[in-house]
Amino acid sequence: MLGKGRRGLRFIIFIGIITGAGFLWGKTCEAEAKGNGYISLKKILEEPGEARIVLNANIRLNGTVYVRGKKQIVGNGHWIRRGNVSGKIFGGTMFCVSGGKLLMQDTIVSGGGTQNGNRQIYGRLIDVKKGTFILGQKSVLNNNCNTGRGEEGGGAVYVRGQGQFLMKSGEISGNQTVTEGAAVFVEKGGKFQMKGGIIQNNRSRGIGAIEGFDGRGGAIYNHGSVIISGGLIRCNYALSYLGKKSEYGGVGGMLFNRGSCVITGGTIEKNVSSYGGGAIYSDRNSTLRILGGNFRNNQAERGRTVFFCGQSCYLNVDMDKNEIYQENGCNIQKGNRIRTSNPEGTKKQLQTGVKKRFVWNTDQTKRVYYTGENLNEKTLLYGIHVKYAGKDISRKIKLTRISGVMAGSGKKPDTRREGKGRLFFHVFEDTHKCSNYSIPYVIKKNKRPYIRVAPRYLFTWEVSGYSQKRWKEILQEGICLEDTEDAEKDLRERAEFKLGNLTVGKAGTYRIQVTVFDQWGKRFYMKDNEKKQYGKGKEGKAEISVTLVSEDDSAQTEHAVVRFQPEYQMDETVQQEWHFSSELVREIQLYLANSSDPFSEKTNDNFQKRFGFAQIKGG
Repeated sequence: MLGKGRRGLRFIIFIGIITGAGFLWGKTCEAEAKGNGYISLKKILEEPGEARIVLNANIRLNGTVYVRGKKQIVGNGHWIRRGNVSGKIFGGTMFCVSGGKLLMQDTIVSGGGTQNGNRQIYGRLIDVKKGTFILGQKSVLNNNCNTGRGEEGGGAVYVRGQGQFLMKSGEISGNQTVTEGAAVFVEKGGKFQMKGGIIQNNRSRGIGAIEGFDGRGGAIYNHGSVIISGGLIRCNYALSYLGKKSEYGGVGGMLFNRGSCVITGGTIEKNVSSYGGGAIYSDRNSTLRILGGNFRNNQAERGRTVFFCGQSCYLNVDMDKNEIYQENGCNIQKGNRIRTSNPEGTKKQLQTGVKKRFVWNTDQTKRVYYTGENLNEKTLLYGIHVKYAGKDISRKIKLTRISGVMAGSGKKPDTRREGKGRLFFHVFEDTHKCSNYSIPYVIKKNKRPYIRVAPRYLFTWEVSGYSQKRWKEILQEGICLEDTEDAEKDLRERAEFKLGNLTVGKAGTYRIQVTVFDQWGKRFYMKDNEKKQYGKGKEGKAEISVTLVSEDDSAQTEHAVVRFQPEYQMDETVQQEWHFSSELVREIQLYLANSSDPFSEKTNDNFQKRFGFAQIKGG
């Protein structure tokens, strides 16, 4: 049936009926689709045009369904789950919106996994490649454990650069990932908008010390655009990776923001991250605007609600400033609803002026300096504040004495060697009102930056024409940097790579030297716009193994190359895909899961020995 103004489109109404064979689609106005539920559902959704599908039975999917045209699924409370293929559960993406629009109502789409991971799935429930997906009333996306180490992010939903995900209602819960965004991953250019519904009990857990595998975005990972105007987001977790010596990641219990995020409403509560941003971790180059909403009982080591180290942030919501962690140099604008704590005493005392006294406070209970650091009286006074009867008189503070390790003049600690002592200060308001204050300090060695690298494997066609700048960006994605004081982003800015012949792009294995020079971080006495130079600092060095593999001649390198034909091809414009067989994927996942350190050289060498039989030459 062709409606007026809809030339070339079919408007189809389907009525599902239960039969002895399981599920059968009823007669339509154009054709009758017979067979089991999966085959019928796949056929209808992949045809162009419009369709409204009503389920009267549960369905198990045995493969990916590609949605084209404008489609609506009304589930009547029935579920759509993964089926078994040759005795093994189907582990790929369940629904891929590839140029159309899909509205889902009263339908449960489930991965069949659990939070304990005993039903691990290596794919997502929804992949919005191009077009729009709408989660409507009573619909649920749950229990998908996308824990494949080779997978992209998104425990339940992945929104690509040309895709949009609108959450009007429904629920996203019980999903898990070892990459990023246990409920929703938004790629650069993609859009996610939440107007209602619930996102709860999702978990992103770290499995390594490499960026992307260290627990980011318990509910949402955003590299595109996120708008939240309603709904409830609660009890989501971003759990860090615990290495032998250090803890990595665990940031953004509700949201890890690397794009643009605007929050105007909704409730965000009881989300947890191991390290930073119990609710939100807004990363470098991000923008964040919180204009409304309720934030309650979110937990993290730093920034119970917001951890901010991005470019621009505006907060105008009922929140105490102690819930916010601001990395030095980041621009936060606060509205009049950000409450300020009062360390000077009770509000009543300050208003009445009954009790006049000196009140000292500082940003640190103990000062930490490093051997080789340049100090002067100005830096020693930085961050020491005093008020008298509510009036700030910090400008009158004088450094009177230094105990412990001192230079010959006694005016500053001697940072040529380790030691400890105490700084003494004095202030007076008039001739008969004065006060003294002291704070301990310690001088310790500046440790070298810690650099952890992982081998990189790339096809020659991937890197064709890469500039030196692009090569450095690629290599930085495979390193983890740590320092006692320097922030990772500062270390990355100063990282130097010796690329050698790598930029030529020929097949082979290259040893790339990376050097990082630390500057003791953004020290507490430095102004936001002040250059970070306060001493010699120390160097950290490492070597990255980069293997370029020729697609046409894998024999050019010593590493095995496995080539597989794509399982599907939606149309002629889709590029060929490379992937392992499902049996080999299971074996590789088990091998990595049992490895004490899946990113070490030893694990990589054993991997080559164990799976080298899969080497296939040519096409």
